[in-house]
Amino acid sequence: MVSWFQAVELTKEATTNNETVPANDKHLINKKYVDDRYALKVSKAGDFITVNLLLRVGSSNAILFGCRDLNGNKTFIIHLGNPLNKIQCWINNPIALISTYGFLFKLGDNIIRFGKSSSDIRIHAYQDIVMNEKHIVDLHDPVNVQDAATKNYVDTALTSANPQDFATKNYVDAALNSDNPQDFATKNYVENALSSVNANPLKKCHIGYIPNLERDVSETGFVVSASSISSNENRAYGAFNTLKSAWIANSSLGLTAWLTIKCPEPVIIWRIALTSIQTLNSWCLSASNDGSLYIDLLRSNERLVFNWDSVPKLLVLSSSSTTAYQYYKIDITGISGQTVGIAYMQLYVYDT
Repeated sequence: MVSWFQAVELTKEATTNNETVPANDKHLINKKYVDDRYALKVSKAGDFITVNLLLRVGSSNAILFGCRDLNGNKTFIIHLGNPLNKIQCWINNPIALISTYGFLFKLGDNIIRFGKSSSDIRIHAYQDIVMNEKHIVDLHDPVNVQDAATKNYVDTALTSANPQDFATKNYVDAALNSDNPQDFATKNYVENALSSVNANPLKKCHIGYIPNLERDVSETGFVVSASSISSNENRAYGAFNTLKSAWIANSSLGLTAWLTIKCPEPVIIWRIALTSIQTLNSWCLSASNDGSLYIDLLRSNERLVFNWDSVPKLLVLSSSSTTAYQYYKIDITGISGQTVGIAYMQLYVYDT
């Protein structure tokens, strides 16, 4: 039995006002306080929350969230917005991503979308796909003009050991050249290229295409530029004028240099003539249609020995090209001697 004195002592530390929210650990509590606190409780047996759920790492190196004891026919599911959008997992099965309107990956802009609706479950790519030299295989032969052309399709003219592999432009361009040789060759590309070659067979012209130029920006429509010049007497156009000495680069800037000629219109070349000031150990001929992106046409595979009295060397392109370019460029990256320059250069084109 509690004495009157003990009861008074108890009430000193407790509130008996039903409207008062208990604040002290020793305060009495009312039904409303208990109900409100219980409403904030999340049951381990399953419950709903209507506020944000954030997990903090705190002092731990990592925290775990998920399910690790699936067995038998049990399934682990995370819903995303409604019962039809979910991530689902069964034991010994791939994780399934299920959606009513597909999945879209973004990194600023759209990258790729897997499916758009139940009637369009195709993969839509919004950026270039880099294959890292891996194959895409088991394709059907092309039907529409922009379908990828398989080797089986191309091999009506060209033979392949793997007929269902993609035919890249590099493959087709053993006979037909392309600005971007590792792009896919579409059915339309192959048909146009083949029909063009068959309808208009190219004829090699054995007369040089470039006339004697009178200055870097010639009245004939040719424009010549170089990485540097040693003097006004050895300007870039001197490499394209049999009456002048040569183009000679400024050796104080190093022993590498380049010489570019822009033609009045795009032309297809099949060989070049070249006389260098001194022996070339390393060089490259490239071509472009915008003056910035160049495609290699001919790379040095041997030392080319020259002197001032040398007859121009006729160098035939190792691969057949049917692409017309407006810019042609010689890059010199290694010489024997101390003078970098070209005494004479000429292009030989196809008659079209």
